[in-house]
Amino acid sequence: MLYLLEIFNPQQIAVELNLICQFDDQNYFEAIFNGINRYRFTKVLPEPGYCYLRQIKFNEPKSSIEYYLKNIDIDIEESYSLNLNGDSSFSFHFFTCFTWLEWWNKIESKPYPIKYKIEISNLMYGFNDNPDDFNSIIFFPVNSFSSDKDTGHWSYYPIDFNYNGIKNGCLCYDVGSGSCIKGLDNLSI
Repeated sequence: MLYLLEIFNPQQIAVELNLICQFDDQNYFEAIFNGINRYRFTKVLPEPGYCYLRQIKFNEPKSSIEYYLKNIDIDIEESYSLNLNGDSSFSFHFFTCFTWLEWWNKIESKPYPIKYKIEISNLMYGFNDNPDDFNSIIFFPVNSFSSDKDTGHWSYYPIDFNYNGIKNGCLCYDVGSGSCIKGLDNLSI
């Protein structure tokens, strides 16, 4: 499972947009809120070789979270709006975000090898710059990476992180086959 984007609000509630990659080739993107799968995308499906735009927007006036995916190469898009039903206890403020990988092997006590090489690029975060227009957003590049603090069950990860430099003002990296003890370490622009 590739956590394409996971955002935490100040209450540490996770909002996730994930790529689920299975060995039976039934791969899909999923919108998750607070650890619960809320929506499986059916129009935008993961295909090797394609580029995807992904966004999560906190829409406080509508008390909703907007999940958006677009296959940039073939111009197919899909969105999902999670209505929080006026739950005034949820704080619609960005606190922290990250991307990461997770493996589940229900057959053996070892991780599966990675199936695809993936490039992570154009990582940005945005803020609404016009309170009267929800879609008016100014974006800033993610300008630093830190290694995972996961102590985990494994002594290594069956992947390798390769720093690719800066593209469009953003840090860029690949995830592929290999072996590593930790992720990208303390990179910044």
